[in-house]
Amino acid sequence: MSNFETFLTYFNAYSSLLIIICALVGNTVCFLIFRFTKSMKNSSTMIYLSFVAITDTLSLVTWNLDHFLFPIYGVNIEYSSVFNCKFFIFLQLATITQSSYLIAYMNVDRYFTIAALPGSRLPFGTKKSAYIVSTVIVTFISILALPILILNGVSEEKIVNATTNQSINSSTIFRYDFVCYFIKPDIFDAVLFYVTCLPPFLIMIAFNTLIVRKIIQTGSSQSTRHKSKKLMKTSVTLFLLSFLFIIMTMPTKICFGYFLDYFRENNLRMQILTLIDNIGFSYNSSLFIIFFM
Repeated sequence: MSNFETFLTYFNAYSSLLIIICALVGNTVCFLIFRFTKSMKNSSTMIYLSFVAITDTLSLVTWNLDHFLFPIYGVNIEYSSVFNCKFFIFLQLATITQSSYLIAYMNVDRYFTIAALPGSRLPFGTKKSAYIVSTVIVTFISILALPILILNGVSEEKIVNATTNQSINSSTIFRYDFVCYFIKPDIFDAVLFYVTCLPPFLIMIAFNTLIVRKIIQTGSSQSTRHKSKKLMKTSVTLFLLSFLFIIMTMPTKICFGYFLDYFRENNLRMQILTLIDNIGFSYNSSLFIIFFM
Protein backbone atom coordinates (compact mmCIF):
# COMPACT_ATOMS: atom_id res chain seq x y z
CA MET A 1 0.00 0.00 0.00
CA SER A 2 1.11 3.57 -0.65
CA ASN A 3 1.69 5.97 2.23
CA PHE A 4 -1.59 7.70 1.44
CA GLU A 5 -3.53 4.41 1.51
CA THR A 6 -1.92 3.49 4.83
CA PHE A 7 -2.80 6.89 6.27
CA LEU A 8 -6.39 6.66 5.00
CA THR A 9 -6.75 3.13 6.38
CA TYR A 10 -5.76 4.13 9.90
CA PHE A 11 -7.59 7.45 9.69
CA ASN A 12 -10.79 5.55 8.85
CA ALA A 13 -10.16 3.03 11.61
CA TYR A 14 -9.67 5.53 14.42
CA SER A 15 -12.40 7.80 13.07
CA SER A 16 -14.79 4.87 13.45
CA LEU A 17 -13.70 4.38 17.05
CA LEU A 18 -14.18 8.11 17.73
CA ILE A 19 -17.68 7.98 16.24
CA ILE A 20 -18.62 5.13 18.61
CA ILE A 21 -17.22 6.95 21.66
CA CYS A 22 -19.06 10.17 20.72
CA ALA A 23 -22.29 8.20 20.22
CA LEU A 24 -21.98 6.37 23.55
CA VAL A 25 -21.33 9.57 25.49
CA GLY A 26 -23.49 12.01 23.52
CA ASN A 27 -26.53 9.79 22.99
CA THR A 28 -26.48 8.64 26.61
CA VAL A 29 -26.44 12.25 27.81
CA CYS A 30 -29.25 13.13 25.39
CA PHE A 31 -31.34 10.17 26.54
CA LEU A 32 -30.96 11.16 30.20
CA ILE A 33 -31.85 14.79 29.43
CA PHE A 34 -34.86 13.85 27.31
CA ARG A 35 -36.24 11.41 29.87
CA PHE A 36 -35.45 13.09 33.18
CA THR A 37 -35.72 16.83 32.48
CA LYS A 38 -39.10 18.06 33.69
CA SER A 39 -39.64 20.42 30.76
CA MET A 40 -38.87 17.74 28.17
CA LYS A 41 -39.96 14.32 29.39
CA ASN A 42 -43.61 14.85 28.39
CA SER A 43 -42.82 16.26 24.93
CA SER A 44 -43.68 13.87 22.08
CA THR A 45 -40.65 15.04 20.08
CA MET A 46 -38.31 14.29 22.98
CA ILE A 47 -39.84 10.84 23.43
CA TYR A 48 -39.13 10.06 19.77
CA LEU A 49 -35.59 11.40 20.17
CA SER A 50 -35.11 9.17 23.24
CA PHE A 51 -35.79 6.13 21.08
CA VAL A 52 -33.52 7.53 18.36
CA ALA A 53 -30.68 7.96 20.88
CA ILE A 54 -30.88 4.23 21.66
CA THR A 55 -31.23 2.95 18.09
CA ASP A 56 -28.52 5.30 16.79
CA THR A 57 -26.05 3.99 19.35
CA LEU A 58 -26.86 0.32 18.67
CA SER A 59 -26.53 0.87 14.90
CA LEU A 60 -22.81 1.57 15.32
CA VAL A 61 -21.75 -1.75 16.87
CA THR A 62 -21.45 -3.82 13.67
CA TRP A 63 -20.41 -2.28 10.35
CA ASN A 64 -18.96 0.88 11.87
CA LEU A 65 -17.08 -1.11 14.50
CA ASP A 66 -15.76 -3.36 11.71
CA HIS A 67 -14.04 -0.31 10.22
CA PHE A 68 -11.94 -0.14 13.38
CA LEU A 69 -11.51 -3.79 14.34
CA PHE A 70 -10.54 -5.19 10.95
CA PRO A 71 -7.54 -3.01 10.01
CA ILE A 72 -6.24 -2.89 13.59
CA TYR A 73 -6.94 -6.42 14.85
CA GLY A 74 -8.00 -8.36 11.75
CA VAL A 75 -11.44 -9.04 13.26
CA ASN A 76 -14.63 -8.88 11.21
CA ILE A 77 -17.58 -9.14 13.61
CA GLU A 78 -20.20 -10.75 11.40
CA TYR A 79 -17.75 -13.28 9.93
CA SER A 80 -16.31 -14.41 13.26
CA SER A 81 -19.14 -16.87 14.01
CA VAL A 82 -22.55 -17.96 12.75
CA PHE A 83 -24.19 -16.39 15.82
CA ASN A 84 -22.51 -13.05 15.14
CA CYS A 85 -23.53 -13.24 11.51
CA LYS A 86 -27.16 -13.69 12.48
CA PHE A 87 -27.43 -11.45 15.52
CA PHE A 88 -25.24 -8.48 14.60
CA ILE A 89 -26.51 -8.15 11.04
CA PHE A 90 -30.08 -8.33 12.42
CA LEU A 91 -29.17 -5.66 14.99
CA GLN A 92 -27.48 -3.49 12.34
CA LEU A 93 -30.35 -3.61 9.86
CA ALA A 94 -33.11 -3.26 12.45
CA THR A 95 -31.64 -0.32 14.37
CA ILE A 96 -30.51 1.72 11.38
CA THR A 97 -33.98 1.32 9.83
CA GLN A 98 -35.72 2.14 13.10
CA SER A 99 -33.71 5.35 13.45
CA SER A 100 -34.62 6.44 9.93
CA TYR A 101 -38.35 5.87 10.36
CA LEU A 102 -38.49 7.36 13.86
CA ILE A 103 -36.95 10.59 12.57
CA ALA A 104 -39.24 10.54 9.53
CA TYR A 105 -42.34 10.06 11.68
CA MET A 106 -41.24 12.87 14.01
CA ASN A 107 -41.71 15.20 11.06
CA VAL A 108 -45.21 13.81 10.46
CA ASP A 109 -46.09 14.21 14.13
CA ARG A 110 -44.64 17.70 14.26
CA TYR A 111 -46.60 18.89 11.24
CA PHE A 112 -49.98 17.62 12.46
CA THR A 113 -49.25 18.99 15.94
CA ILE A 114 -48.68 22.45 14.44
CA ALA A 115 -51.55 22.21 11.95
CA ALA A 116 -54.15 20.77 14.34
CA LEU A 117 -57.04 23.03 15.26
CA PRO A 118 -57.56 23.93 18.95
CA GLY A 119 -59.40 21.11 20.68
CA SER A 120 -58.44 18.59 18.01
CA ARG A 121 -58.26 14.99 19.21
CA LEU A 122 -55.94 13.73 16.49
CA PRO A 123 -53.37 11.22 17.82
CA PHE A 124 -50.40 13.52 17.37
CA GLY A 125 -48.21 15.52 19.71
CA THR A 126 -49.11 13.60 22.86
CA LYS A 127 -46.96 11.58 25.24
CA LYS A 128 -49.15 8.51 24.85
CA SER A 129 -49.14 8.57 21.05
CA ALA A 130 -45.35 9.06 20.95
CA TYR A 131 -44.76 5.97 23.10
CA ILE A 132 -47.25 3.88 21.11
CA VAL A 133 -45.94 4.89 17.68
CA SER A 134 -42.27 4.49 18.69
CA THR A 135 -42.95 1.03 20.12
CA VAL A 136 -44.89 0.01 17.00
CA ILE A 137 -42.11 1.21 14.66
CA VAL A 138 -39.38 -0.57 16.65
CA THR A 139 -41.41 -3.78 16.97
CA PHE A 140 -42.65 -3.89 13.36
CA ILE A 141 -39.19 -3.32 11.87
CA SER A 142 -37.69 -5.92 14.21
CA ILE A 143 -40.26 -8.45 12.99
CA LEU A 144 -39.51 -7.61 9.35
CA ALA A 145 -35.80 -8.18 10.03
CA LEU A 146 -36.35 -11.60 11.66
CA PRO A 147 -35.52 -13.59 8.47
CA ILE A 148 -31.92 -12.48 8.96
CA LEU A 149 -31.81 -14.36 12.28
CA ILE A 150 -33.12 -17.48 10.55
CA LEU A 151 -31.47 -17.46 7.11
CA ASN A 152 -28.09 -15.77 7.61
CA GLY A 153 -25.05 -18.00 8.05
CA VAL A 154 -26.76 -21.32 7.33
CA SER A 155 -24.94 -22.31 4.13
CA GLU A 156 -21.54 -23.90 4.56
CA GLU A 157 -19.06 -22.79 1.95
CA LYS A 158 -15.34 -22.14 1.95
CA ILE A 159 -14.17 -18.86 0.50
CA VAL A 160 -10.46 -18.74 -0.23
CA ASN A 161 -10.01 -15.47 -2.07
CA ALA A 162 -11.49 -12.68 -0.01
CA THR A 163 -12.89 -9.70 -1.86
CA THR A 164 -11.36 -6.32 -1.23
CA ASN A 165 -14.27 -5.23 0.91
CA GLN A 166 -13.36 -8.03 3.32
CA SER A 167 -9.71 -7.11 3.53
CA ILE A 168 -7.40 -4.15 3.66
CA ASN A 169 -5.05 -5.83 1.23
CA SER A 170 -6.72 -7.66 -1.65
CA SER A 171 -3.96 -10.30 -1.63
CA THR A 172 -4.91 -11.41 1.89
CA ILE A 173 -6.50 -14.88 1.97
CA PHE A 174 -9.32 -15.89 4.32
CA ARG A 175 -11.37 -19.04 4.85
CA TYR A 176 -14.93 -18.94 6.13
CA ASP A 177 -17.00 -22.03 6.97
CA PHE A 178 -20.28 -20.30 6.15
CA VAL A 179 -21.81 -17.68 3.91
CA CYS A 180 -22.91 -14.87 6.19
CA TYR A 181 -25.46 -13.05 4.03
CA PHE A 182 -28.33 -15.09 2.59
CA ILE A 183 -28.70 -12.30 0.00
CA LYS A 184 -25.68 -11.26 -2.04
CA PRO A 185 -24.09 -8.16 -0.42
CA ASP A 186 -24.55 -5.93 -3.48
CA ILE A 187 -28.25 -6.85 -3.72
CA PHE A 188 -28.54 -6.50 0.06
CA ASP A 189 -27.13 -2.96 -0.11
CA ALA A 190 -29.48 -1.99 -2.94
CA VAL A 191 -32.48 -3.29 -0.95
CA LEU A 192 -31.18 -1.40 2.08
CA PHE A 193 -31.27 1.84 0.10
CA TYR A 194 -34.91 1.39 -0.91
CA VAL A 195 -36.01 0.23 2.53
CA THR A 196 -34.03 2.31 5.05
CA CYS A 197 -33.18 5.46 3.13
CA LEU A 198 -35.49 6.42 0.27
CA PRO A 199 -38.92 6.31 2.02
CA PRO A 200 -37.73 8.29 5.10
CA PHE A 201 -36.00 10.75 2.74
CA LEU A 202 -39.24 11.39 0.83
CA ILE A 203 -41.25 11.71 4.06
CA MET A 204 -38.75 14.20 5.49
CA ILE A 205 -38.73 16.32 2.35
CA ALA A 206 -42.53 16.41 2.13
CA PHE A 207 -43.30 17.15 5.77
CA ASN A 208 -40.42 19.57 6.36
CA THR A 209 -41.77 21.57 3.43
CA LEU A 210 -45.24 21.50 4.98
CA ILE A 211 -43.86 22.50 8.40
CA VAL A 212 -41.99 25.49 6.96
CA ARG A 213 -45.08 26.56 5.04
CA LYS A 214 -47.26 26.27 8.12
CA ILE A 215 -44.84 28.24 10.31
CA ILE A 216 -44.64 31.01 7.70
CA GLN A 217 -48.44 31.13 7.56
CA THR A 218 -48.64 31.20 11.35
CA GLY A 219 -46.17 34.06 11.51
CA SER A 220 -47.81 36.14 8.82
CA SER A 221 -49.97 38.05 11.30
CA GLN A 222 -48.79 40.22 14.19
CA SER A 223 -50.86 38.39 16.77
CA THR A 224 -49.26 35.03 16.05
CA ARG A 225 -45.65 36.08 15.72
CA HIS A 226 -44.69 34.96 19.20
CA LYS A 227 -46.27 31.56 18.58
CA SER A 228 -44.41 31.30 15.26
CA LYS A 229 -41.04 31.91 16.96
CA LYS A 230 -41.84 29.25 19.53
CA LEU A 231 -42.80 26.77 16.81
CA MET A 232 -39.62 27.45 14.86
CA LYS A 233 -37.45 27.04 17.96
CA THR A 234 -39.07 23.68 18.76
CA SER A 235 -38.81 22.49 15.14
CA VAL A 236 -35.17 23.43 14.47
CA THR A 237 -33.83 20.10 15.78
CA LEU A 238 -36.03 18.22 13.33
CA PHE A 239 -34.91 20.40 10.44
CA LEU A 240 -31.27 19.75 11.25
CA LEU A 241 -31.77 16.01 11.78
CA SER A 242 -33.61 15.72 8.47
CA PHE A 243 -31.10 17.84 6.56
CA LEU A 244 -28.11 15.92 7.91
CA PHE A 245 -29.85 12.62 7.22
CA ILE A 246 -30.13 13.62 3.57
CA ILE A 247 -26.58 14.90 3.05
CA MET A 248 -24.74 12.40 5.24
CA THR A 249 -26.50 9.04 4.85
CA MET A 250 -27.80 9.16 1.27
CA PRO A 251 -24.32 9.14 -0.40
CA THR A 252 -23.13 6.02 1.42
CA LYS A 253 -26.38 4.13 0.68
CA ILE A 254 -26.14 5.08 -3.01
CA CYS A 255 -22.44 4.09 -3.22
CA PHE A 256 -23.01 0.70 -1.59
CA GLY A 257 -26.23 0.06 -3.46
CA TYR A 258 -25.09 0.96 -6.99
CA PHE A 259 -21.30 1.40 -7.16
CA LEU A 260 -19.94 -1.33 -4.88
CA ASP A 261 -18.26 -3.20 -7.73
CA TYR A 262 -16.45 -0.03 -8.77
CA PHE A 263 -15.08 0.55 -5.27
CA ARG A 264 -14.06 -3.09 -4.92
CA GLU A 265 -11.57 -2.81 -7.79
CA ASN A 266 -8.71 -1.67 -5.56
CA ASN A 267 -7.88 -0.93 -1.96
CA LEU A 268 -7.71 2.86 -2.33
CA ARG A 269 -11.27 2.97 -3.61
CA MET A 270 -12.39 0.75 -0.75
CA GLN A 271 -10.84 3.16 1.74
CA ILE A 272 -12.62 6.05 0.07
CA LEU A 273 -15.87 4.10 0.37
CA THR A 274 -15.10 3.45 4.04
CA LEU A 275 -14.55 7.18 4.53
CA ILE A 276 -17.94 7.91 2.95
CA ASP A 277 -19.47 5.23 5.17
CA ASN A 278 -17.89 6.82 8.26
CA ILE A 279 -19.47 10.14 7.31
CA GLY A 280 -22.82 8.36 7.13
CA PHE A 281 -22.31 6.69 10.51
CA SER A 282 -21.22 9.97 12.10
CA TYR A 283 -24.83 11.09 11.61
CA ASN A 284 -25.83 8.48 14.21
CA SER A 285 -23.54 10.11 16.76
CA SER A 286 -24.54 13.72 16.02
CA LEU A 287 -27.74 13.99 18.11
CA PHE A 288 -25.92 15.57 21.07
CA ILE A 289 -24.28 18.21 18.86
CA ILE A 290 -27.51 19.05 17.00
CA PHE A 291 -29.55 19.28 20.20
CA PHE A 292 -27.16 21.71 21.88
CA MET A 293 -26.50 23.91 18.84
